Amino acid sequence: EAGASVAAASEEMVAAVGHVSARVSEQVSASETARASAEETRRALAELAASAEDIASVATLIQDIAANTNLLA
Repeated sequence: EAGASVAAASEEMVAAVGHVSARVSEQVSASETARASAEETRRALAELAASAEDIASVATLIQDIAANTNLLA
């Protein structure tokens, strides 16, 4: 009877460890997905910042042209 109790407890322990292992795997997967999403967001923001710099350069050029045009008028 004691052997059966030990066997049952061992089976429960194995099942519990399997459940914990599955949950850890799910969390690792979720973390990897979050990391990838954060990296994609970082890249998109870097591209947006570069575009904003390009727009600022064009705006400065337009202002310079406008100032020169006013000098000629």
